[in-house]
Amino acid sequence: MAVTWCVVLLGVLLSIEAKPSCKFEDDSSRHLECSPGDSDYILDKGLVSDKARIVTIILRSCKITSLNTDCFEGLPRLERLDISHNKLTTLPLGVLDKVPKLTYFNASYNIITNLPVGLFKNVQNLIQLDLTGNHLYEINPGLFKKVSLLYLSKNYLQGRDLHPNVFEISDVNFLLLNENDMTGAPENMLRTLHELLYLNLDDCSLTEVPKFITTPNLDTITHLTISNNKIREINEPIFDNLKDLEVLNLTMNLIDSLNDNLFTSLKKLKKIDLSKNRLKTITEHQFQNTPFLTDINLSHNLISILPVNAFRASALNKLDISNNRLTYLQDNFCLELKNSGAVLRDFYFSENPWQCACLHDLLREVKTLNLKYDDVNYDGGHPVCVSAGQFVCNRQVYVNEVYLDMYHLIQERL
Repeated sequence: MAVTWCVVLLGVLLSIEAKPSCKFEDDSSRHLECSPGDSDYILDKGLVSDKARIVTIILRSCKITSLNTDCFEGLPRLERLDISHNKLTTLPLGVLDKVPKLTYFNASYNIITNLPVGLFKNVQNLIQLDLTGNHLYEINPGLFKKVSLLYLSKNYLQGRDLHPNVFEISDVNFLLLNENDMTGAPENMLRTLHELLYLNLDDCSLTEVPKFITTPNLDTITHLTISNNKIREINEPIFDNLKDLEVLNLTMNLIDSLNDNLFTSLKKLKKIDLSKNRLKTITEHQFQNTPFLTDINLSHNLISILPVNAFRASALNKLDISNNRLTYLQDNFCLELKNSGAVLRDFYFSENPWQCACLHDLLREVKTLNLKYDDVNYDGGHPVCVSAGQFVCNRQVYVNEVYLDMYHLIQERL
């Protein structure tokens, strides 16, 4: 009998040690933070429930494997709940029904595969919902009722499997879908979003700009990022409906050509990043008549010709053309920009196969105009240009390949 009691008592002690331990910051605090126990834990009623004054609960990295539906009962003032970095595979229906004031809910970096419709039906004040880094492979229509910031990054979502009504919520301002596969997503998937400001489609396996960003209701978007995809060309003015767009990020794609009027309708555009693509030419009208466009990044492309007319009637003050195939620019390039309305202040142009005479002219011009440039690369410590014959800037397209070959040969010998 004594042995039996010892075994039972030992089991009780182990179960107590397994629980996360929770404490308030101080006696008057409404912030409860928990640290993990010694083993996995099923969160049930009692650990954090029935504490009426609590506004914030943090259960991050507490080895929680599942939630009982009553684990958050008795928390009428709860506004912030963090259950991130645990081992949850789902959230049971009803678990959030007794926290009507919840505004920030973080369930990121669990292993959640799906969520039941009705989970958020009683959460009417939700502002931010973070489901980043889970294993979500589907989202049922009607799941999201009301939320301003919706983070769905780094899941297993497949665009081709998403229902057209998956985002039937009108008040979303920030939507992050990056690091999912959005190929084949329904063209009308975002048609009900009338307040969207920020859309992130980075690393979404896209081979073209998705049609679902073209619906007229998305004229509210100010920030659009579609970087690190596999887009090869944009030969249609697909951004025409994005009338309020201010920042466009297309870096790290495979883009080799752009529609001549791609940015014509974007009258509020301020910044565009086209770096790390395969662009060879910039057309005469590419960025013209964009009155608020101040920042253009064209670095790490294959550009050999850059017409100054491409930037006329813009407000350009920062231009990065480094790491391209430029051997020369138009004479008085910076002055021509200034005369066309630009207010260039920062100009980066290193790591191009410059003709030495052309680089000499360019450096003299940027110094005269007191522009900030990447001067650390022009300290005389390493080759930055090539020269053949007379010290004259040869502004002829047909000689580009000659200087390119010379430059690459020098680089290979270093």
